[in-house]
Amino acid sequence: MLGINFGKCRIQISFWFIAVLAFLLIVDKSGIAGLSILAAAIHESGHFIMMKLYRKEISRIKIMPFGIDMEEKNRAQNSYIQDCMISLAGPFSNLVWFGALLFCTLWTRHILLERFLLIH
Repeated sequence: MLGINFGKCRIQISFWFIAVLAFLLIVDKSGIAGLSILAAAIHESGHFIMMKLYRKEISRIKIMPFGIDMEEKNRAQNSYIQDCMISLAGPFSNLVWFGALLFCTLWTRHILLERFLLIH
C-alpha cells in the first residue's frame, strides 16, 4: 500500500488499484474507462466537500480497486441529518455535473445549428 500524508490526512493507495487502473486504461479503446474514473472522482469529491462543509476531519482515505473509504475522526458525533447529507452529496454531485454537461451540449448544438442555418 502506497501512503502519502496530506496535512492531517493519510492517503493510502492500494497496489491493486494502480494495477486495475493501468489495465483498464490500456485495454479500453473507447475512453469509457477514463470517463468512469472521472465520474467516480466527481462522486467522491461530493462526499469530501460535504464533509468539509460540516467541518469534519478526515483521518484517512483508502483508495482500493473498487471503492474509496474515507475515515473521519469522531464519526459518532454526527447527527442523522449530517450522515444523510454526506451520503447524498456524491450522487448529487454526479447529477449536477450531468445537468451542466447536458446543458452545455444542447446549448452548443443549438448555437452551431443556428449558425449553420444562417450561413446556408
